[in-house]
Amino acid sequence: MKQEVTNFGKFYRLIRLMPGWQGDEELKERLVWQFTDCRTNSLREMKRTEYDRMVEYMEGVCGTGQTKIQKRTGYYGEEAELWRKRAIAAVFGFYRKIREEVTLEYVKGIICRAGGVTDINRIPSAKMREIYNAWLMKQRVKGNVDRVVDRELVKFGYLEEGGGR
Repeated sequence: MKQEVTNFGKFYRLIRLMPGWQGDEELKERLVWQFTDCRTNSLREMKRTEYDRMVEYMEGVCGTGQTKIQKRTGYYGEEAELWRKRAIAAVFGFYRKIREEVTLEYVKGIICRAGGVTDINRIPSAKMREIYNAWLMKQRVKGNVDRVVDRELVKFGYLEEGGGR
């Protein structure tokens, strides 16, 4: 069998940080044994997938790597997803207010242009929050302008009371 993993530097760096490491080979062999499903206790006989799983586990234990929960942050995190949905809803809300039908792709295009990217998922949550707040403000301004215009039209007789949009 050909050796799949040839560089064990990451493993040895992490094992020194592991709790219970005394410089002996016992912890190393136990880890290898566990992640190879009791097939071997030799690092050189590990498969690439087994080694990667073991290193990921060690990073989580040592606190040096990203756990599965930490990996879902940044542009693709839950907070970013929340602001993305809110921004989409705010843009749709504005267009509903002006009675214009738009598609999801059109709305995503507007948000991408505002974020300066070509993929909506690449906009950071802080920027997405700004876009959301801007479109909410746009809705409020539109509502206020409509009320003022309706009042003026009623005052000059161009519109009946309560006959606004």
